[in-house]
Amino acid sequence: MLALSACGLASLCLWGATEGVPENPNNPADVAGIPAFAMYVVILLFLFLVSLFCMAIVCLVERYFSNVNKSWRIIAYCFWAFPLFINSGLGLLISFAYNYGEPLGLSAISLYVLSIIFLIFSLIRFGASFAEHP
Repeated sequence: MLALSACGLASLCLWGATEGVPENPNNPADVAGIPAFAMYVVILLFLFLVSLFCMAIVCLVERYFSNVNKSWRIIAYCFWAFPLFINSGLGLLISFAYNYGEPLGLSAISLYVLSIIFLIFSLIRFGASFAEHP
């Protein structure tokens, strides 16, 4: 849950950082079209919504089927963690590529790193739950 929150905040920071980005960095007089950076941010926001949807589905299924077996829990964890990990990794790359020197870009980078750290901790916690309850 913390990883999802950090990733969502990072996506919003990155979205705020798109203001003032020229459509064509090679030719500032060319104002036709949408900046590539803005398109990447929209893709990241869509991936965040997919991650949120996957996590909601997993939470609902686990709530109504509390006595699920181990293989289902592994599949469910991968189902919600994989899109979030992809979103955090792509967001980190896009933040470094386009907004490394701006304050919102740096905050997005730190939040994406925090999201990846939370995902790693949840993986460790998830593995520890199997060791306790086989």
